[in-house]
Amino acid sequence: MKNVLKILVIGGIVYVGYKYLYPYLLQMNKEKPIFDENDDRTTFWGEDEVSYVRGYAMPNNINDFQINNPILITKPDEEIFGEPPRTAIEVKLDREKNKIEYYPVQRPKEIFVADYNELKDRVVMLNKDLKK
Repeated sequence: MKNVLKILVIGGIVYVGYKYLYPYLLQMNKEKPIFDENDDRTTFWGEDEVSYVRGYAMPNNINDFQINNPILITKPDEEIFGEPPRTAIEVKLDREKNKIEYYPVQRPKEIFVADYNELKDRVVMLNKDLKK
């Protein structure tokens, strides 16, 4: 009889948690965070409307960069150079060829090269490193 009573009590606790607590926790995870409005960064949301990155939009021209090694962040739904979404990567700009080069730290013998125009819509800048 004690075992049946224990099963009913544990089952009741699980039921109440699933019925009332679980929907509340799901709703908390879907609420979008509130960001500082005075910050000039842009929020780039993923398709799930939960994942995001904050940064600056890429310029249309590679020559608008002030530095040669900017840090870029992959957008939430993009996988670039074998790196998962929302990863910060330091790249090297080849202005003459209009290319972006990436040398991964984990795989030092690999070099990834991509055309700037194809990549600029898939990443954002961590810092605003543009010519004024």
